[in-house]
Amino acid sequence: MKGLKYFKQADIYKNYNGNNVINLNENKAWSYSWWLYYTKLDSGLTVFNSSYYSSSTVKHQNQCKSLLDYKFDLNLRNTTSSLDKPHQVKNDLLEAIKELNRQINKPRTRKSTNERRLNEITEIEDNLQVLQDNNFFQG
Repeated sequence: MKGLKYFKQADIYKNYNGNNVINLNENKAWSYSWWLYYTKLDSGLTVFNSSYYSSSTVKHQNQCKSLLDYKFDLNLRNTTSSLDKPHQVKNDLLEAIKELNRQINKPRTRKSTNERRLNEITEIEDNLQVLQDNNFFQG
C-alpha cells in the first residue's frame, strides 16, 4: 500500500512518520494518535469520518479509504470531531443542519443551491438516525 507500511507483529499499518495508524483487526484508524476517523461499532456498522480537518488528515483518510477499498457503511462529512466523542459528533451534525437552514433562509439564495442544501440536511438527518439506531450515542 503506497505511503503505508505494514507492521506484522503489531498487525497495523502506519504511514512513514507514524502519524496515521490503521488497525484493521480492531477496525480503527487514528490520525495523530488522537483523532479517530474510522471505527466499527458494536452493532457491526463501520463509520468513516471524511470531513476535512487538515491537509495531512485528508492524506491519512485517503490512505485508509484505499486500504479499505472504499468499503464502509456510513460516511460522515459534517463533523470534525473524533469518532470516539459521540456527543460532540452529534452536536456537530445538529449544528450543520442549523447552519444549512440559516443559509436557506437568507434572502436571494438560488433555488438550486437551496435544493442542494436540503439534500444535505436529509443526508445528515439520515446519518443521525443510523447512528442512533446503532447505539452510537450511548457512550
